[in-house]
Amino acid sequence: MSLANVWLAMSTQARDEFRTRRQQGDEYSGPMDDKTYYVLDKMSDQEVVSGLFATPTLGGKTYITFSVYLPGEARVQRAIDDLTERWPGHFIVVGAWWLDGRQAGTQWELDEEGERTGNVTGTPIYPIPAQAYRIMPPINVYDENGDLVSSTPATSNAQLVDVNLLAGQAPRRFT
Repeated sequence: MSLANVWLAMSTQARDEFRTRRQQGDEYSGPMDDKTYYVLDKMSDQEVVSGLFATPTLGGKTYITFSVYLPGEARVQRAIDDLTERWPGHFIVVGAWWLDGRQAGTQWELDEEGERTGNVTGTPIYPIPAQAYRIMPPINVYDENGDLVSSTPATSNAQLVDVNLLAGQAPRRFT
């Protein structure tokens, strides 16, 4: 079974509820159910990874982006759809990728010999939202001494870049 990597933007309210449940354990009596907690508990390097992304405010909520690794396309879709249904407005799926770089829901196009052509077919199960660029860190330019010359926020999805690839993980395809 393959792992899918999902970039998931979560509201600070949902994140705080998750942290409270984690701290209180069996004593917890808040609104976060077991299924939601289980999926969120799979977030990788929560503090480190979220620090690699910008923290946008959308629709009055501040979002923090996490990287979640989940096994199998059907499980990924069930888990993420369940989160967005149970916590409407608190989660934005920025994208989902297989470790070979293609978006979940797509397949490699093969030539007559069965070799990859480099193109993909199919439709991503989570198309990249039009405002995904808002989670990207600023585009920094440094001089020859390593000093920061400029820092410009991303302004379009054409500026999406990879953040936090695992060892052996292929670069993500954003189109």
